[in-house]
Order: sequence, then C-alpha cells, then structure tokens
Amino acid sequence: MRKVTISTHMGTHTDSLSHLAPDQPTLDAVPLSRFVGEAQVLGVTAGSLAAIDAAMLQQASGDLRRGDIALIRTGWDAHWYDPEYASSHPFLTLDAARWLIAIGVKCVGMDTAGLMDPRIDLAPSRRVDHEVVDEVLLRAGVSYVVGLINLRSVTESRVWFAALPTKLAGLDGAPVRAIAIHGQRLVGVGIGGHSEEGTP
Repeated sequence: MRKVTISTHMGTHTDSLSHLAPDQPTLDAVPLSRFVGEAQVLGVTAGSLAAIDAAMLQQASGDLRRGDIALIRTGWDAHWYDPEYASSHPFLTLDAARWLIAIGVKCVGMDTAGLMDPRIDLAPSRRVDHEVVDEVLLRAGVSYVVGLINLRSVTESRVWFAALPTKLAGLDGAPVRAIAIHGQRLVGVGIGGHSEEGTP
C-alpha cells in the first residue's frame, strides 16, 4: 500500500465554482456528462500573455456545435517545464468566455495552466477584477479542463473527448485523466497520458 498526496489544482485538472466562491457547489455535484462527449479542436496561435478573444475563437471554431466540448490548442504545453509556463500563458478574454457560453458549449479544454489572465490576483484583499473568465463560465454551467497536453497529436478537428475528475466529496477541483479518440486512435492529452493505436 502506498500513500499519494496530490493538489487539486496541479497538472491536468478541473475546478468547481467553490474554488472561486466557497459557498457554491463542490466538484462532486457537477454532472460527469459535462466532461465527456463530442469535441471540436480550435487551433489558435498564441504566445506569452497573449489574449485570445471571441473573434479569434470564432475564426478557429470550425464545426463547433451546441453541446460540444471546445478544445483550444495554443501549443503552450510545449512550455510545461519552463518557469514561465504558469505565469505567462495565453488566456481567454471575457468576451471569449461569453461567446463560448452563447454558442452553448458544455466544457472548455485548453493546453495552458489556466483560462484567465495569469496576472490576475484572486486574493480577496487584493482582488480588483470583479469578473474573471473562470467564474463567468462556471456560473453559466460551463465546466473547464486546463493543463491539457499533446493536442498537437490530435490530427482530426472533431473527436470524442473524456476528462473524468477524481470523485472525492467536498473538493473545489481535481486531477483528470484526459483522452481524445477518433476512429481507432486514442490519444492521451493529459499529464500521464499516452497514445495508443488500435481499438480503445
């Protein structure tokens, strides 16, 4: 028997609204259906501290449909082991979040450490941003998965995606095991994932 200690917000993970608002539901209250289903890959070229807005997402949206999972591929996961990975990643703007809500996606995945501008300070005593992307999405019933990797290996624009969080009561977030499947090809797109050729 081994003891494993993990953070709820490290690696490939998801958050619940209670992460930002402690009086709100924890992750075990979020339906698993939000993390499984048809997904559209949106390729967006974005570098250090680049703002990804609604117009950029719309241009890359392809066949994005209501009820889809939107997988935003920036290529930032190439910086996973660099010091600036978490502090300088590209981010979604508020109008991008509202566009995704208007489209009707159920989940957003991104190959960055987070969705919102990493320079935003959420400490209650220092918070000046009344609205942040993460909270806007979660309050609208749109979940998200961050810390995705290897989306460059997903060669099709539409795939089946799953990122199931660890089920433990009362958590404000949890690691996920993320995979993308197209036809007979399975691609691991989370830390610890791997690619397999053949029937999933």
